[in-house]
Amino acid sequence: MPLVTVEDAIDDLPSIVAGENENPRSYGEDGSKLTPYQRMMRKKSDVLHNHLGWKHTEKLLNRLKDIKPGKNLFDGRPKRYFSQAYGRLHPRGLARTITANFHNPGGGRFLHYRDLRAISVREAARLQGFDDEFLFIKSPKIQERCLKRGRRCTRRELS
Repeated sequence: MPLVTVEDAIDDLPSIVAGENENPRSYGEDGSKLTPYQRMMRKKSDVLHNHLGWKHTEKLLNRLKDIKPGKNLFDGRPKRYFSQAYGRLHPRGLARTITANFHNPGGGRFLHYRDLRAISVREAARLQGFDDEFLFIKSPKIQERCLKRGRRCTRRELS
């Protein structure tokens, strides 16, 4: 399989806003324009789980709204900041490493390329290669920890 861009991986998922929490939700389209990767990730899923918008303050959203895809909040400033902090994914780029705090835009390049929010658990899962049939349970923080490791959580990690 060729390299999969961010857009190839997650563009079929419905747009959501920060704080939106409908779960499960429908895919919202007929699936006729799916990339091979999206088709593989969907398998036989007919509903979408773990695609929730993290809550961000209005102050933070105002700081993030002008960041262009592939750029970050500090572009054009002296390089004393972590270069990926407050970064927006580029749709035609490759995903970066998923960390345990991808809900926090300051923790890396985790802003959605189109929507004004950090990527959802489902989007991070897709970028890590988890198919849509895999259901993440427990709190979103535990879900983040599992995704950071790029594998399914053990029973101990879920308790």
